This record gives sequence, structure tokens and C-alpha cells, in this order.
Amino acid sequence: MAVNDRVDLPRARPRRARVLDGEQLRRRIEALRPGDVFSIDRPFTVEEFCKYVSDEWRAELIDGVIHIMTPPSDPHEALSGWLFKVLGQYVEARGLGEVRAGRSDLLIDSTSLREPDLLFFRKSRLEQMTERGVHGAPDLAVEIVESPRRGVRR
Repeated sequence: MAVNDRVDLPRARPRRARVLDGEQLRRRIEALRPGDVFSIDRPFTVEEFCKYVSDEWRAELIDGVIHIMTPPSDPHEALSGWLFKVLGQYVEARGLGEVRAGRSDLLIDSTSLREPDLLFFRKSRLEQMTERGVHGAPDLAVEIVESPRRGVRR
């Protein structure tokens, strides 16, 4: 016959979320490295993301969470360059619109700002491409994603 002793442990007090002021938040974000993900007790807004995250970083805001992107690999860059060249020549030859590669911010909603590898906008929708980024859905967005199992980009 088994006997279970009941041990009365002191109850842990619930942890209160520590609210960071602007400067503490800035320091925590500046300490992030490629591959890091950072969130707080509520979603970050695009406005806060733009305030705290340097334009020099490869970072995205996904559903209110900051993701510091890892540098693209050589195969990623080669595929991105090839797609840009092929799609760009096709679009230009037919006067269809504009193709952008790389660092064009794509505003999804108030808590998501992404940087797809390639964007295409038809001529009639070019006004959505601004100096600061893209406002509205592109006609085509391409994101090159690495397969974690094989290390192969598709």
C-alpha cells in the first residue's frame, strides 16, 4: 500500500508584469541580435516599432512581436537576384508596373510590418509605393523561405 504525503508548499505570488519605460524599452530592443524575438505584455504597434527599431536593422513586426531577421544566405541572395532580374525584365518589357527587391516595408496592419524579398505593383497601383514603404497589398509579394530540415531555400 502506497502512502502519499501531502506537502504544503508556500504559494507563489503571481508575478506582475514589469512595465518598461521608453528608455528601458529602447535599451532592451537595441540589445537584440539576429534570430531574436521580442514582445511585451501587449502587441507593439507599427508606430512604436518605427520609433524603437533602427532602419539599419533587418527586422519585422509580426502580429505585434519584433523579429530580428538573420542575414540572408548566399543561395537566398542568388535566388532573390535571379527572380528580381527575370520578373523585372518581363514587367519592364511589357510596361506592366514596377518590381522592388529587398528593403521595402510592407504595412499589413497596425501591428504588422513586413519586408518581403520581392514586390510587384501594377502600373495603376503605383501610388501605394512611397519613399517610406508600401501602403496596401501588392499584386505580388515573394518571400524566400529556408527549409529547416534541408537548409534549402524554396
